[in-house]
Amino acid sequence: MLTEKATTVDLLRHGEPLDGRKFRGSTDDRLSEQGWQQMRAAVAEQTGWQQIVTSPLSRCAEFANELAAELSLNVMVEDELRELHFGDWEGVESELLWKEHAQQLIPFFKDPENNPPPGGELMADFRNRLMDCWNALLERYQGQNLLIVCHGGVIRVLLSQVLGLPMKHYARFDVPYACMSRICVYHTETGDFPLLKFHNPLPEGSHSAG
Repeated sequence: MLTEKATTVDLLRHGEPLDGRKFRGSTDDRLSEQGWQQMRAAVAEQTGWQQIVTSPLSRCAEFANELAAELSLNVMVEDELRELHFGDWEGVESELLWKEHAQQLIPFFKDPENNPPPGGELMADFRNRLMDCWNALLERYQGQNLLIVCHGGVIRVLLSQVLGLPMKHYARFDVPYACMSRICVYHTETGDFPLLKFHNPLPEGSHSAG
């Protein structure tokens, strides 16, 4: 079965942004200098991509454009790959949120579908837009090697769905800055068979959201 045509998708989280650890979501902070270094290191020994797709947020798109120019590849900006919108938590420092709102954060991380951020995007809506985007990309770039530059929450959802895990366990994936994961989707006569090839957090990463 695994000798059939495959689409290889690498998921790359952005590096460290400016202004420290906080719940960014849709907050459009740019990469710090360390963030640029983290991402450049993450792709230094990687080759073979035929297309780059990126979230529209600066911490992803600016690096995607730089890499695409170096590799003479096209970049597709996909709005559906933006991070979960955290509502009232948007742009708030992580340390402050944990200090003042742990009673809301703990249920969110344990069961995000039933405990969304106050005023934020519902997890079901987040999952649905990501899976619609994922399926469209697989159809469009079937048989190719694809790099997707995106966010921690995006990667957690995609890995959960690909591996058939309940969404309530989505936060159990450690996805530090500049982490790369590879999924090979084998296209067979009986349907697609996705296989997680590796999930490789870098030791200098962080658990911050967005």
